[in-house]
Amino acid sequence: MQGAAGGVGLAAVDLGLQMGARVIGVVSTEAKQAVVARYGAQTILLGDQGFRSEVLALTQGQGAEVIFDPAGGDV
Repeated sequence: MQGAAGGVGLAAVDLGLQMGARVIGVVSTEAKQAVVARYGAQTILLGDQGFRSEVLALTQGQGAEVIFDPAGGDV
């Protein structure tokens, strides 16, 4: 979930958790990491780009079933 610390991102974190999903949030600062952690995301990655390899490692090479990006653009 990119932009996980914004209003829409936090709502999506909450929704994903309620649905039983493993939520991997992506944020741009350490302060935002702390915000998303308080909402319960299991994993929070720091950085706007280059997280593909981290997600693949976290999911044993399977990748994400859903990518939520409230800002739009290339993922």
